[in-house]
Parts: sequence; structure tokens; C-alpha cells
Amino acid sequence: MLEPVPGEAAAVADCGAERALVVADYHAGLEVGLRSEGVEIRSRAEARREHLLELLGRTDVDRVVFLGDLGDAIGEPAGAGPVGFCHGHTWPAEDVLAAPVLCTAHEHPRVALVDEVGGRRIERTWLRGSLDPDGFPEYERVGDRLVVCPAFNGLSGGTLVNEADEFLSPFLPGGLADGEVYLLDGTRLGPYRTV
Repeated sequence: MLEPVPGEAAAVADCGAERALVVADYHAGLEVGLRSEGVEIRSRAEARREHLLELLGRTDVDRVVFLGDLGDAIGEPAGAGPVGFCHGHTWPAEDVLAAPVLCTAHEHPRVALVDEVGGRRIERTWLRGSLDPDGFPEYERVGDRLVVCPAFNGLSGGTLVNEADEFLSPFLPGGLADGEVYLLDGTRLGPYRTV
């Protein structure tokens, strides 16, 4: 129903009659915002746009689903057949949460990887697992699976899911029963709490 594109911070969702490229937290104009705060950084907007166009050609999809933070505005959550889409900054709509797979963003999940000599590297990740109905006490129906997408924009910070970082989404981590971390290349790192 929803498969990450290997090596990319994007996924392809089978939405019944059509396939969609799912991109989370594109953050167009992030560099301009940083510049206005005194942080000088060269714009990567052109490269980001070209990368997205290349992904569209490579994945042969019918449409693109942006999971919030495209620029400044955040749209309404939507369901597309077996996959419910929401940005994740608020509680999802009931019909979105009831879909077999809930696909969300906002968290920008990352892991800190430390080697044996103390070298540390931060990597963007996918967070995937079962939905825990106990995390949604106000809802009658809850789907089966949750996928938290990495930010498409590599300049965005994020939640270090394997450290003591607080989750940003109101339904995480409570709504995630058994989340596992995957690197963008598909490498499974295991349960997010023990990576």
C-alpha cells in the first residue's frame, strides 16, 4: 500500500485507482526564512525541484501528495482509499485514521548513529509500525499501520527517535505500538527505542 522509494525521502502509495508519490515536509523557501534570521545559506530550491521532478519521472505515478509544510500553508487531512494522509501536527480526522495505513509527517524522524570511537552521524529515517488504538481513546475506528515519513528537505531538523527527544505530534509515541526505524536506503535498524 505504501512503499518507500529506495534511497529517497519519498514513498509511493497505492491509492486504489491511482498511484501517488508521497513527499513530506518539502519546506519550500526554508533557505529564505533562515536568511531573514541571519543564517547565510545558499538556496537549494532549484536542486530540490529538479530532484522532485526526477522522482516523478522515475516512479511513474498519477499524482503527488504533499504531507504538509509545502511552504507556509497546511491543507486538510485526506484519505485516498487504503491510505489516510495527514501532516501530523494535530489529531487526524476520523476517516483518515480509520484507513488501513496512516501516513503522516511533521516529525522529521532521524536517528543518531554513534560508532565505537564516538563519531556521531545523524540520518533521516522512516518510522513504521502498528497503530495502537489505546493512543486514540476518542476514536471509534483505528487502522492497522502507521508510517512516519522523513522530511524531503534535508536541511530540516527533526526528532531524534532513538534519543530522549520529545515527539512533536500529539499522537506520538502513544499511537505507535511497535515502531521500527529504517534508513532511506531501506536498511532496517530495529525498534526505535533501542537503536
